[in-house]
Amino acid sequence: MLLAGNMLLAGYMLLAGNMLLAGNMLLASNMLLASIWRLGHSLTFPHTKIRFFNTNFSLMKIVVLILFFYILLCRCLENRENHWEYSDQSKWCEISASCCGKYQSPIQLWDSDRKKRVSPFEFTNYTQLPETVTMKNNGKTTTISFTGVTPALSGGGLQHTYILSSLHFHWGMDNYHGAEHILNNKQAPIELHMVHYNSKFFNLSEAISSDERDAVAVLGVLYRIVNKKSNPSLNQITSRLRLVKYNGQSTRIKPFSFRKLIPASTKHFFRYSGSMTTPECNEVTVWTIIREPGYITNAQMKTFRKLCSTDVDELVKKTIGNNYRQVQALHRRNVYLGVESTNHITTPAIVNDETYSFTDIPNTVLYDDDY
Repeated sequence: MLLAGNMLLAGYMLLAGNMLLAGNMLLASNMLLASIWRLGHSLTFPHTKIRFFNTNFSLMKIVVLILFFYILLCRCLENRENHWEYSDQSKWCEISASCCGKYQSPIQLWDSDRKKRVSPFEFTNYTQLPETVTMKNNGKTTTISFTGVTPALSGGGLQHTYILSSLHFHWGMDNYHGAEHILNNKQAPIELHMVHYNSKFFNLSEAISSDERDAVAVLGVLYRIVNKKSNPSLNQITSRLRLVKYNGQSTRIKPFSFRKLIPASTKHFFRYSGSMTTPECNEVTVWTIIREPGYITNAQMKTFRKLCSTDVDELVKKTIGNNYRQVQALHRRNVYLGVESTNHITTPAIVNDETYSFTDIPNTVLYDDDY
């Protein structure tokens, strides 16, 4: 009982955020367990040859006990890492000092940002259908993962090839809030993030833990409200969101081409060095925000706004809405508005710093006043 209580208390301390105390208590539990085990094998009852522990049976019980509390502590650690809220972003720096770094995302974007001519983007395997596509509600957003295909992004001024890992969305509870990046002082109602990792790494986790500034590349798409027919590229997602209404729920959806989620024209885009937009806020990200917006209808937006951050069995239901981070200070970082060169350029590097007049950039509003 003492061992169980000690490990339970360690789990509580871990959940409360006291990593040092939790670690010390777990160490003490292990030492106590070892002492009990040695003592049990040395004790015998008077006038008998019976040991305090029956070796096989007691060992099995202790192993099960260790596994049970190990799982409990892992769950506590998982809950602690996920224990942050969009409604209280001022506390993110207490979770990770990186959240108060000088290369944080998102930021304000302007058509007046410095222009650069770059090589065209290359979308490899983006039109190829995955074998499976899984959508999940993780309590913070809806994520999309897949198998059977390896989409890769290169060119467009990127210095490396990046592998697509997953997709997710950020949205607001009205048509004037939701996107993380703000364009020309206008906030779109929803923003798609296509998260890639540098191909030299094994996966996204390894890339993030490297702390290299260009380990991750996120391709962002801002969506504007268009009250016409539903966007067929989003229908595969929005028509199934009802199946992942609550935290932890997931479902398979029909495979589709990821290229269709990206606007047809990627000629103009914003580029800067930043971070992941949720704790730990790792400053490892090369950001690309496509200038041309996608479109979404009010009916499709409503399906996102019905998603809940709470579990299906919780009495009080809370919606995920407004799951976007506030814009961060630029801190003298360079932001440029790139244009894909019409010339045949073989290298993905930036060609020059020449400034161009973008008279062909659509002056598109990102939200609809009539909703």
